[in-house]
Amino acid sequence: MAYDDKIFGDIGYYAVKVENGINPDLALAKEADKLFKADREANLNHYLMVRTDSKAHAKILNELYRAETDLRLKRIDSAKTYTYIKQTIGKLRNGDLDGIICVDMLGEGFDFPNLKIGVIHKPHKSLAVTLQFIGRFARTNAENIGEAKFIAIPNDITLGRKQLFAEGAIWNDIVKDLSQQAIVEEDEIKEVLDTFEVTSAPDEDEQFSFYNINPYLHVKIYSVEEFYIDGELDLPNHEVLHEGVSEEKSTVVFITREVVKPKWIKSDQLINVKYYLFIIHYDVKNKLLFIHSSSIRSKQFYDDVVEEFSTGDYRRITKKEINKVLVDLDDTEFFNIGMQNRSPNSGESYRTISGPNAEKSIRKSHGRLYANGHVFGKAKSNGEPLTIGYSSGAKVWSNAYKKIPQLIQWCEVLGNKIVSDKEVLTKTGLDNLTIGEPVSKFPKKVITATWNGDTFSNTPLLYVMDEDEILFTYQLLDFEIIINHEESTDEQLIYSLTNDILEVNLCYDFENHNSFVLEPENHLEVKYGAHTDDILNYLDDYPLHLYLDDFAAVINHDYHKPTESGELYFDSARIESIDWVALGTDITKEFYDDNQKKVDNGNLNSIHESLEIVLLNTTPNVLIYDHGTGEIADFISVRNEANDIKVELFHVKGSSGENPGDRVNDVYEVSMQAVKSQLWTSNRSGFIEKVKYRVNGKQEKFILGTQANFVNILSQAKRLRFIFTIVQPGISAVLLTEKLSTNLAAADDAIQNNGNEPLRIIGS
Repeated sequence: MAYDDKIFGDIGYYAVKVENGINPDLALAKEADKLFKADREANLNHYLMVRTDSKAHAKILNELYRAETDLRLKRIDSAKTYTYIKQTIGKLRNGDLDGIICVDMLGEGFDFPNLKIGVIHKPHKSLAVTLQFIGRFARTNAENIGEAKFIAIPNDITLGRKQLFAEGAIWNDIVKDLSQQAIVEEDEIKEVLDTFEVTSAPDEDEQFSFYNINPYLHVKIYSVEEFYIDGELDLPNHEVLHEGVSEEKSTVVFITREVVKPKWIKSDQLINVKYYLFIIHYDVKNKLLFIHSSSIRSKQFYDDVVEEFSTGDYRRITKKEINKVLVDLDDTEFFNIGMQNRSPNSGESYRTISGPNAEKSIRKSHGRLYANGHVFGKAKSNGEPLTIGYSSGAKVWSNAYKKIPQLIQWCEVLGNKIVSDKEVLTKTGLDNLTIGEPVSKFPKKVITATWNGDTFSNTPLLYVMDEDEILFTYQLLDFEIIINHEESTDEQLIYSLTNDILEVNLCYDFENHNSFVLEPENHLEVKYGAHTDDILNYLDDYPLHLYLDDFAAVINHDYHKPTESGELYFDSARIESIDWVALGTDITKEFYDDNQKKVDNGNLNSIHESLEIVLLNTTPNVLIYDHGTGEIADFISVRNEANDIKVELFHVKGSSGENPGDRVNDVYEVSMQAVKSQLWTSNRSGFIEKVKYRVNGKQEKFILGTQANFVNILSQAKRLRFIFTIVQPGISAVLLTEKLSTNLAAADDAIQNNGNEPLRIIGS
């Protein structure tokens, strides 16, 4: 309307292209000087404003314009006194100055229509502020003035879906469109906000406006059968100040206040006061519940909310579903990508790639080992730029703050993608990473399990509690995960966490995740980082990696196929043999836990005893017997050689039958032990400390050498070579079946892919 009524005049955009090596500020200053002089020669009474975003930059610009142009400029910012600013504006009006240098812009009420040249060194990223800035220069209520001119370096900043600073942009048209678009969007926002019925606590401002709320775009998503809009938000120490309910939009908004005293003070003299925003939106069409929380983002919180605000069945959406938020995006670039190791090696359970175009670092070969973990990047949707990120915990975010109606609209766009049948194709290296398929039962038998990658990274503690008192503290990683094969089925896994003192019996299924088989006498909590949580919640948040008998994995209800790298077969010529009969060995006895059992068995050696004889004949410098719960390996051999230090980890498994042959389960179990032991070999110091912890000063653990010998050898400045060896009399080069061969090849592949030497096999 202002244009139609001639209150605002024409505006022009003068793009200044900068060659490599040229100072952009200098290029803008030279162009401003040229345009100013041209306008004055045309008898136009124009003045200019130089715009930047910081006082430090304003000082630099002041010196640059003084040295490189003929323009008479003064600097104005918040550090200047009111008197100084008033005097400077007076000089501008009197013609004693050609312009001013401003940080941001002059405040409301400043009217100087001769201000016609804007030099934008640092563009503002707010549409409203930019339109207001342009309005200062477009006024027509003065004599001898012409077109308003704006000088800037072309860039890809998008304001209201338009690239205002693109080269060749026609500002007369763009600014009119932006203004109209902003008006339409404002009307839509207010229309949605009017659907909310707001109630406020006593003594709170009843005129509180939800228009002023700008939530960060971050939600956790559940699939929910029905929405219960009348649910209550009941959080400890929280008071609900304002509650808004929109039946039309199936949305509830809570603003709460938490008042608690700091943990480090006993009196009530000091308190912490914090405000929280919660938005719960139900996408009726797609049956998805979106939960936004400004600060509290624990699993327990989200689960409590979804239980309170839903009826019927609910579930957290799967990784495959969450990945669909990338559907229909163009020009995708990722700044951060998480890759979840699908192999049973926990030495590197999770890898993160960060930096511009992180997706270019992902090759096809990564797909053999890694599954998609999390992503964050930028893209375009229908030509409009956006940022998008998601995690395996069904959380999605965009790096933006928006109004409540815009958050609702964003959620519904995500919902349509999540339930769609479209496949994600980013046309980047991210497509090389697999996405697990949701399953409701185990496709094959679970053979073993490893801890989650975050568990290895954070080294959490397990607390045994008596109310608020910690009775015992254990390292969670010292617990061995033992599968109860007899009681497990294809729908549930019975397992235990066991160390030398404590055993926790658990069940994992596809409906309830983790639960206790036997309720422990004391409450169990896991301390990780700054957080403490119930052990069941922890295991749900950081799920175990469950491996099947074909090296496939089930992680958090998602099935990950085994590595596909062509047909994997193990060369039978690599299988070394020991004459177990000559050593007087019962190959079904891995070890004896007391000597009487050996006597009762005709004094036949166990495999451990016979292997010890063989290893002693190789005369290592140090030989450690580490068999037991949480072991690194059954035997650890250390040899100090001329150019390097050779450490060999021997993993032993008895044969389930009296004759060698196709002992798939035996071989798989011992193979997994070898692969998993890579965790302890990722660095020299960590391995030394782990061995010291395992032997715990007990000399009887050392068959040869001492702890001091071990530490001295490994502390030498030599290359450290780890060799992983499995000892299983059930393996025979002559009787090697296709299934056994594939199993050994998969283990060998997992070990060599981490830069280690080929797997060594000792059989019969």
